[in-house]
Amino acid sequence: MIHRLSLHLSKYLIANGLPEQNQDIYVYGAECFFNLFLCDSILLCYAVLSHQIPEFFLWTVSFSILRSHIGGYHAPSHALCIVSSVLLGILCLTLYPSVSLHSLYILILLAFCFLFIIKFAPIVSPSHPLSNPLKKKEHFISIICFIIEYFVAEIFYQFHPAYSSIIIISILSASILSILGYIKYHTYQ
Repeated sequence: MIHRLSLHLSKYLIANGLPEQNQDIYVYGAECFFNLFLCDSILLCYAVLSHQIPEFFLWTVSFSILRSHIGGYHAPSHALCIVSSVLLGILCLTLYPSVSLHSLYILILLAFCFLFIIKFAPIVSPSHPLSNPLKKKEHFISIICFIIEYFVAEIFYQFHPAYSSIIIISILSASILSILGYIKYHTYQ
């Protein structure tokens, strides 16, 4: 359904002046938009019902920023992508109260994730290849994003520990997807 809707949108865009040779790009972009819109809409409804609207927005922003640069696992279908993304968001919004920035196990997990990102990021899939210059750029940006998000979590820890926990769980969940992507795509790297 999402692919068909994206295809119709791309045909509309081409009929209204966009170059036809880029149709695959329009379809892919529309598919990404519809997936993201649907996932975020469902998660926003969950956040409203569970009274976690600020937490939802903070998780979404911090997760998305890091995830877009470190790469990782991608679901093989739109339906699985939507279901797994919604479940991941709900899991993170449910578990964040049990995450404390200064607990030893969280610091160890963060250190492991950071070392993984330094060594392997970005994780690219065969369907989304990157040139070597772009890989180097994304590698640098992913390290900077991780460091900035960690320090923002440290700042929040001083006056709003729950927001610190949301940022930390977003770092961990994005990193886990990156590790899973490495396991799945390591021969492609």
